[in-house]
Amino acid sequence: MFDGLKGMASLAGMMKDLPKMQARMAEVKAHLGDMTIQAESGSGTVRVVVNGRMEVESIEIDDTAAGSLEPGQLQELIRSAINDGLERAREGVQEKLASVASEMGLPLPPGGLDF
Repeated sequence: MFDGLKGMASLAGMMKDLPKMQARMAEVKAHLGDMTIQAESGSGTVRVVVNGRMEVESIEIDDTAAGSLEPGQLQELIRSAINDGLERAREGVQEKLASVASEMGLPLPPGGLDF
């Protein structure tokens, strides 16, 4: 019986802090674009930079190395580098959000913050 009351008190405390929590999460979300992740494929033939908003910021192709590739091979290197960059960005964002949730004393759902 008392466990239920403790849970209610904890929930009430979280509700009281809700505006502060929302402001902190909005701040973190606003700064995700500042997070940059680099990825490459083909031993550096293709390099991409992705931000924490899952946007590709730049793609660099080494013309010297790419010149000897078939178009399909170059396309595959570009696709691979972008997908690697996006996956690393997702992992980085998840780590950041998990850190902020922990800092605010929020429990994480089972499986983390998969998005």
